[in-house]
Amino acid sequence: MTPKSVYDWFALCFPHYVKHVESWKPNPHEKNSVVIKQTNGSQFVFSYKSKFDWRFETLKSYTKNLKCKGD
Repeated sequence: MTPKSVYDWFALCFPHYVKHVESWKPNPHEKNSVVIKQTNGSQFVFSYKSKFDWRFETLKSYTKNLKCKGD
């Protein structure tokens, strides 16, 4: 799946967040995942596997979970 496709799913699932997106980019740590920056400076990670299997979390939470996986 392309990063644009992942972002499109994010937009479909969370239309109220889309109007506040400042930028987004592919997540270098995970396939089918994008990092989203809001106009207020908040950053989130949206990861998509299927219509019924996705995650939306703060960048801080995502980073913390990455560190836990490395233990």
